[in-house]
Amino acid sequence: MAKALVKRHYVTIKRPSTAKGTKGQRTGSDTIVLANWPCSIETLSGGERELARTIVVDATHRVIGWADRTNPIRELDYLVLEGGRRLAIGHVADPEQLGLEWHLLCAEDR
Repeated sequence: MAKALVKRHYVTIKRPSTAKGTKGQRTGSDTIVLANWPCSIETLSGGERELARTIVVDATHRVIGWADRTNPIRELDYLVLEGGRRLAIGHVADPEQLGLEWHLLCAEDR
């Protein structure tokens, strides 16, 4: 069973627009999937980082938060932290298979 972490961060999860312009570029604004989502954010280091990079090549953070079955998160979504910093979601897991908590592997979006 995963350890319960304090959910001290509040982030917004957004989904990029899928609308395409005449030249194939993305157009439109991104959609908010979840606003003020409580989660814990940990920077990966050492062995954890190496293990995570077997799943997501450029993983830098693990994010754990309560699941919302009505708004599932996808690998193409991204998190917006306070101050505008972005983390791209590379992997979504529900380790207990109960739909209670999501574990995300994310990479710093540059």
